[in-house]
Amino acid sequence: DLDDTAVPVVSGFQQNDATTLERLTNQVNATAATLQGDQEQLASLQDQAQLPPLFQQYLLVAGQVDPLIAQLPDVTIAAREQERLQTDQAELQRQAGDIERQYAKHGQMPRAFSLATTQRVQELTASLSLANQKRRRLQQQLNQLNEQYRRQQPTRQQRQNPLADKQVGWLAAGLIVLIGAMFLPGALFKLGGALLGVAVGYYGVFIVDSSTPASRQMQTLEEDIRDVQAQLREGGKAIDHLTQQLDDIGDAHGLGDLAPAQWNAAQDAIVTWDRLTQRLENVAEQLAAVVATVTDFQAAVRRVMPAATTADFTKLARELQDLQSTQQRLRTQESDVTAVASRLKRDQIALDQAQRAVTTFLQTRNLRSTDAFYQQYQQVREQGNRTQQRAALAEQLGARNLAALQQVASHADLSQRAQSATTQVADLQQQLDAVAEHLATIAGQLDHLTASGTQAGLRQKLANLAAQMQATAQQWLVDRLVSQWIAATLAAASGDRLPQIVKTASQFYGKLTENRYTEIELTPTTLRVKRADGDWRTVGQLSRGTAEQLDFAVKLAFAVVMAQQVAMPVVIDDGFVNFDADRRRAAYQLLATISDTIQVILLTADDGVADKLPTENLIRLTD
Repeated sequence: DLDDTAVPVVSGFQQNDATTLERLTNQVNATAATLQGDQEQLASLQDQAQLPPLFQQYLLVAGQVDPLIAQLPDVTIAAREQERLQTDQAELQRQAGDIERQYAKHGQMPRAFSLATTQRVQELTASLSLANQKRRRLQQQLNQLNEQYRRQQPTRQQRQNPLADKQVGWLAAGLIVLIGAMFLPGALFKLGGALLGVAVGYYGVFIVDSSTPASRQMQTLEEDIRDVQAQLREGGKAIDHLTQQLDDIGDAHGLGDLAPAQWNAAQDAIVTWDRLTQRLENVAEQLAAVVATVTDFQAAVRRVMPAATTADFTKLARELQDLQSTQQRLRTQESDVTAVASRLKRDQIALDQAQRAVTTFLQTRNLRSTDAFYQQYQQVREQGNRTQQRAALAEQLGARNLAALQQVASHADLSQRAQSATTQVADLQQQLDAVAEHLATIAGQLDHLTASGTQAGLRQKLANLAAQMQATAQQWLVDRLVSQWIAATLAAASGDRLPQIVKTASQFYGKLTENRYTEIELTPTTLRVKRADGDWRTVGQLSRGTAEQLDFAVKLAFAVVMAQQVAMPVVIDDGFVNFDADRRRAAYQLLATISDTIQVILLTADDGVADKLPTENLIRLTD
């Protein structure tokens, strides 16, 4: 590699740096050897003084352990507080778990009612109770009427109408009078007798009432029964409507699996669960604080005294108290142990300082060990040697040869390039021969076409096709420009009105869904709607009827907003065939509202539209 690009020199790995590291390492080794000798002497003295094994390590780090021992009373209080909080946490978790097992469905607790929702539930429940009571009274009344109707059904003898027999008698008497008048002398008498016979028959047929008191009473009972049945049907619809509203509230708050009668108890349980959850969070925070205090204390002790590895805080506290007692006992004694311990402290401080110096030296060079330093130091030395060799070779080759060689990565790459160039020359020669042969063939064919006159005909066809293509291109260009103009016109007319369209669609959608959905949001990729409880739903999560209401609201909002720019009617051809009765009623009410500002033409086969919309402009289309 003869690249003359300057290789950056890594600082901190020169000869003087290696000398400094060697000096620091020797100092660490010497201090460690002195410390080991003092430790051996202290071990011998401890064996003689029968000191605890842990006390030897304590003497080395007494300056760090003594502040921890001073914190021991506070940490002991924290450990007791930890036990108490753990007990409280377990009890709170048990109580919350009991409530969750009773009311949580699929791991989700129901939501508490707001004040307005609670009042609404009470109103709906009271209305539903009154409706059920009224329904029971009407059912009892209907049963009584049916029983009375059954009892008053006429028997076989009662079905014979004596008044009807009287009618037949009067009719027979009239016929006899009419026939007898024919035998009277004189035309005047005959005419009078005939009129008398007709009057008698007319009286018997039309004057005499054929009904009986029993039949009139039966008719009255039938009318009463039909009236009560109609009231029962209306009451059933009202009960279904109230039940549906309660079901919607229950589904919205996660109480769909509970009867409304159990909602009060559930709400009390939810409030209790919320309070328990809050207390659990507070206890968890307090517990985390005291656990951190105890854990940090134990970690600090293990860090300075690795021999104290017990995880039980009680045992650890006892060991620390024993160390403190032993230290107090030794302070009253003048022995060699105290002197050796003092030397150990000094040796440990010196060793720590030497090790910190080595660590600082390595950290300034982003290294973790002396081996890594010497490895990097060796690489720097080799890099310097390669740089000197590269400079010498570059001077021998010259600038021109060096620039040519720098384009090649290796000798194998150079050989490969030469082989590729040879192959490419051979391929190009074959292509040149083939092209020359093809040109000779084309020249012969051209001479033949020129001599036979075919060339002139082909040129004429080519000119015709060119003219036809030009005309087609011009027409396409005109159509394209018209399309772009229309698109730009529509964008200019509706682009700045899109926020107004979305806002109007949100208002229309809220009216169509009885405010179950309150807002429509148009994102760059999709359309979503906001429920009254604040949750957002995409179009794919809506039911078919609710999605069609959304489509109708957006289209109607576009027509209403654009009507401010260009007056145009809204024509709807049986657009509510997939709506149920409630959705159709909401749609009709919305159309009646906007018809004050925009013309609405509704074509429908629904006969009930006359009951829901103004009928002064109603036109019935018949064959």
